[in-house]
Amino acid sequence: MRIAASLINRTLRDGAGRVLLAFVLVFVSIAGTPSQLSAVADEVAHIAVTTLTPEVLTEGMLASVEGTVTNDTSQPFNDVRVALQIDPNAIKTAADLAAVVSKEPTTHSDLTLLVDVLSTVNSVLSPGESATFTLEVDPLAHGLIPGAVYAIDLQLQQRIQGDWTSLAATRVLLTYLAGQGESVEHPTAVSVVALNSQPSLIIPAEEGSNPSVAVFANEHLGAELETRLNELLDYAEHFDANVVIDPLLYDEVSALAAGYSVSDSDATVVAGSKQAVAASWLNRLNTLLTTAGGRCYRGLSATPELAAVADTAYSTVVAAAASTLREGHPLAELPLAVLSITGRLDAVTLAYLAETEPNVIVSDSVATSTFSRIAERPVLVAAANLVARDGTSPSSATLLVRRTRLHAEQYLAWLAASPLVTVVTDQSQVLVETDMPTDFVAVPLNSLQPSEAPIVWVPTAAPPLQIPATMLDLVQAVDTDFTYWSHISPTPELVQLGRNTVVSAAWSASWAGDWASAANWLQQRAELIRTALAAGKIALKITPEWHISEDTTAMPVQLTNNMGVAVRVRVLFNTENEQRLSIPASDFVVIAPGETETIRVEPTVYGSGTLAVTARIQDGFGNLVGDLARFTVSSSTASALAWITIIMAGAAFLIATGLRVRHVRKYGKRAGPNHRSLVTQLSGKFASSKDRELRGAATQSPDSQADLS
Repeated sequence: MRIAASLINRTLRDGAGRVLLAFVLVFVSIAGTPSQLSAVADEVAHIAVTTLTPEVLTEGMLASVEGTVTNDTSQPFNDVRVALQIDPNAIKTAADLAAVVSKEPTTHSDLTLLVDVLSTVNSVLSPGESATFTLEVDPLAHGLIPGAVYAIDLQLQQRIQGDWTSLAATRVLLTYLAGQGESVEHPTAVSVVALNSQPSLIIPAEEGSNPSVAVFANEHLGAELETRLNELLDYAEHFDANVVIDPLLYDEVSALAAGYSVSDSDATVVAGSKQAVAASWLNRLNTLLTTAGGRCYRGLSATPELAAVADTAYSTVVAAAASTLREGHPLAELPLAVLSITGRLDAVTLAYLAETEPNVIVSDSVATSTFSRIAERPVLVAAANLVARDGTSPSSATLLVRRTRLHAEQYLAWLAASPLVTVVTDQSQVLVETDMPTDFVAVPLNSLQPSEAPIVWVPTAAPPLQIPATMLDLVQAVDTDFTYWSHISPTPELVQLGRNTVVSAAWSASWAGDWASAANWLQQRAELIRTALAAGKIALKITPEWHISEDTTAMPVQLTNNMGVAVRVRVLFNTENEQRLSIPASDFVVIAPGETETIRVEPTVYGSGTLAVTARIQDGFGNLVGDLARFTVSSSTASALAWITIIMAGAAFLIATGLRVRHVRKYGKRAGPNHRSLVTQLSGKFASSKDRELRGAATQSPDSQADLS
């Protein structure tokens, strides 16, 4: 082992009283009771590892550790050193690793002390001062066995009354691969970039004769396209990562790129400023879709919080989130990857997911990656690690410390034949992943092979999430409004897509449990929809009295759309007597907001007189909407159809009668005088009955005569 140590920027200060005070402060901060702590007891010292070279070792290599120590207290530290210790117990399983990282790094009697002197005795680390250190370790010389992970603790120590006491500590993990040089088998690394963001669109763009731009609640998304989302996309472009794209994010960025407005807190609408940024980012993403091959996936719209969905039994959210893509959408042909990265994945949630037929589920609730059968389909359930979650102390949160943990987790998962999937969602995670050593080979998700015997994994249920009742009521109200809108819309399928998007966005994991913010956004969408639907009704106007004559048969009906959305409706009629007056339903018409359409219907009358009629508006789903209209229809003549019916009936009667008389007379000639007298008698009776009918008709009222005619 070679040891190289140095302290820089030291400032020596005199004063025995100050030195003694520093000793006392350090002692009570470690061993004292709360009543003994001074005003500066909350001040701390820090030790941080900045470089581990290399981060992943093979046999025959040395490990070089560099870092800094800092005195963040108001008192100097005398007689300080940095000590490096290695736990001789090899870490070979994920359970072993979890036990190690769950504990604070501190002095352990069973650890092998490799370095015990960094600085000379009587050295001083002044208040606010930092010093660098460099330590070099030969793993083989200290009995480390390849094919395992080892914990290395580094401590800033001070000698107080002859004993070395730890002021600060940190821990890095040393991954020690088996094999030498080119013969080593390189483990795989599976990284997933999650491209999603908090919903911010409140008014979608309108196309057609009166086009309008989309309106957003704020510039939140535009700012993210310049920072977090920009770095995530850059990482995906250059490091062979898998990408799961939220369809809602894609659509919202597309809306930004097409030009948009922003609604301020006082409801003032101003032009957006990130159109060019959005267009550039979207162009890069589209290029990635065509070049990344099997590494691109579509996610559930808005990446809903699955645990919240399961707890509220609002099962339609999952189906809605999987059904938001219009025909021809750029993501429509991508395989579906479900991310469950902020909550549990239990049997109930898996049942909800079954109907979406996902290709892969990435969850941080599973210990190992496996293939499970969901609705009789083998689906990869990948064990995920969120790189942001690391350690239990602030001192262990440096990027290097997190990266060494990631290497260890990936290597141990690879040893267990269960590749670890790391989910990257922010800039710090990008920095952790960017310096991935060449010892790991990045692979696509679809390269993970199914196990020989798929296992149905059912985890232990976790406590339910507390969703505010007001949030549930608001979601239900929005759902109801969308249902009504889809019924009257000329494009119900597009309205349904909008409904699916809004409902899934309300449960987005991007809210991070901030249901108040989610409800505020949803309330804005709800008010806009409700205002558009309740701005007015569809007015039905018909002349109260309508007269049908030989010259006037078509009846005009006027429909006015007083709502804020286009509608598709028709008019139904119900007459007092369908046998005397029949009015067919009108054709469906599409009416733009604020517009009026006049349609004409052709009543069919079967006589003169006046009849009452009611009219109602019907939507495309058979529901009656709006108020009914009452009017009367009077007729002074029968319609053409009625006349044809009467004439044809009379002609048939006369022909039948003539044939009958002819037959009887012919029979009478053959029968002789007796029969002829019978024919004469029958003819007389028939003639007498017709005379009586005609005489009776002459005494009836004019209306009755008209009906008879």
